[in-house]
Amino acid sequence: MQNRICSRTVLDDTVPGILYDENGVANYCKIYDILARTYPKGSKGEGEWNELVSKIKETGKGNKYDCIIGVSGGTDSCYLLHLASKLGLRPLAVNFDNGWSTEISVKNIKKVTSALNIDLETYVVDYNEMKEILKSYMKASFPWIDAPTDIAISGILY
Repeated sequence: MQNRICSRTVLDDTVPGILYDENGVANYCKIYDILARTYPKGSKGEGEWNELVSKIKETGKGNKYDCIIGVSGGTDSCYLLHLASKLGLRPLAVNFDNGWSTEISVKNIKKVTSALNIDLETYVVDYNEMKEILKSYMKASFPWIDAPTDIAISGILY
């Protein structure tokens, strides 16, 4: 049996969770369309981005920090710190160490925050306790396995 292929992309039945509408368009295309409308590219997106940065700067006037950026030591969060600094924002970098941090990610965080002169707060939890919580989520077949980490990150940011 041949795999069905999305009429707009190269996505096919081998992609987990793929569904097609009556025109053969994959559900992932619909998700992309929503994201593209919500976060436009080009000059419109750049204008919206600049408005957001201005609003952050205005709201944060008089404070030591005007935003908080979660950092993992990966490319995305390190680049976001660089971009924030370049745009004149004053971020506080926050790292949540749930026991999965690698040596290189920790080094990356320290390098980028040091180079950009950005303060860093790291919150370390008991790895064995976190492991037990994650096991509970797996045994319960919870669909988002990293929910405990996400909840904890929200809590420490607050």
